[in-house]
Amino acid sequence: MAVSNFESIVWNHHSEVKKKLLPGSLLLAEPFLSDPNFKRSVVLLAEHDEENGSLGFILNRPLQMDISEVIEGWEQASLPLYLGGPVQHETLHYIHTLGDYVNQSIQLTPGLFWGGDLEQVHELVVSGIASEENFRFFLGYAGWGYDQLQDEIKEGSWIVHKSKAEHVFEMPSETLWKSILESMGTTYKVLSNYPEDPYLN
Repeated sequence: MAVSNFESIVWNHHSEVKKKLLPGSLLLAEPFLSDPNFKRSVVLLAEHDEENGSLGFILNRPLQMDISEVIEGWEQASLPLYLGGPVQHETLHYIHTLGDYVNQSIQLTPGLFWGGDLEQVHELVVSGIASEENFRFFLGYAGWGYDQLQDEIKEGSWIVHKSKAEHVFEMPSETLWKSILESMGTTYKVLSNYPEDPYLN
């Protein structure tokens, strides 16, 4: 597949997207995005507005850490941590499926929520009402200025796709980027198999 054909796919995609960026959207890194922070990453967009800019969490960067290592008193909660992005690694963020049980949580898409009362989350986990299958915890986040993310999409750095709870909680991290692209149809399946260095192909 020639680079020119790849560029044609990207152009057609962004013509279709029409900048439909909403909280809950997925940003899939284009195959050639070389930034090591985002290479072949899948980012869940949690916020996107002119006042606050854009904020999201990388879904496919698991850390070899447990939440009990960063929050005192959570020893009974064996929940893995993920690297949410290159900004403020000292901050903890989380998304979940339990919006009705966690006060102040924000719905991103049906069945997928962001944030809320952390003490309630702890109680749900310790009591056994909720488990790892209901939560994803992140250290840090990915952030952009409002126009910055718009410009990166125009330049072809990201493919925008609608998210589902299964993308976060059911699909393996190591194959998430490839699996989502394949699910988007033939054109994107081609992109999912594109070599990291096309000139070696």
